[in-house]
Amino acid sequence: MRKVNIILAFFLFILAVTSFSFPVDISELNIPDILNSDFFTLDSLKERELVAYAGYVFEASKSDVLKNYIGKDITASLQNGGELQDILNTLEPIGFLLMFQEDMREGDRIYISYKSIVYDVSHIPEWRDRFSAGKFISGQDYTYESKNSAVNPQDKLDSAFAAGFLGFNFPDMENSEKFLVSVNSMIYDLSAFRLWSGGRHMNRHEYAQELTYDLKKLSPHGVRKLSTSVPTGILCLSESEALKMISENKNYYSKNGRIYDKRLEEPVAVITE
Repeated sequence: MRKVNIILAFFLFILAVTSFSFPVDISELNIPDILNSDFFTLDSLKERELVAYAGYVFEASKSDVLKNYIGKDITASLQNGGELQDILNTLEPIGFLLMFQEDMREGDRIYISYKSIVYDVSHIPEWRDRFSAGKFISGQDYTYESKNSAVNPQDKLDSAFAAGFLGFNFPDMENSEKFLVSVNSMIYDLSAFRLWSGGRHMNRHEYAQELTYDLKKLSPHGVRKLSTSVPTGILCLSESEALKMISENKNYYSKNGRIYDKRLEEPVAVITE
């Protein structure tokens, strides 16, 4: 019995220590599982006195040291550990950082997105060289181009910094060179689908639309076709964009930071903090 108690005590000690370890890499998270979480834009960090690290958002008020970094994403500056890293390891994140493509193209950092995750690749020589040579564009999503492109994200992302999740609003979807649609808050690129040639499917469904109900209830194939695809981002709207969406379609309503389709009683978009 004494031996069992010692083993149990050791196990509880390990559990207590590891419970304060930093959250898992956001690239390992399943997108549908986190859609009930809070998402914060870069602009909201300063307004709410928050800091972001590795895609997670923390309250700066929890530490006097963190207060010096209010409104900032400190991912790149903390890769070697230090006091800030130790402080963050003791805190619970309150949500996730959301970045739009315009955020990715500002400043002197080099970002790409892949499978809904925004990566900072500024410190990786291969990416800097490709960027300088014009082989890829900073701020671009490379989820599907990777198969037929000189740029293969999977090849060089092991040492990249996951900085946040890629967000889209409706203008982003409309202005994209790809045929993007939203289903249950997740953005899918249907450009490679033969029946979506030209951005229209069977003269009924248009790209750059929220299609959860249409695909689940009106399409003969349902959402099965999407099983061969992966989300490239998350439909995230500001409060004003959400109000516009609701005013233009009586089937939508907002609750707890989400937009729901009352015909399904399912969330179809995230309202950003």
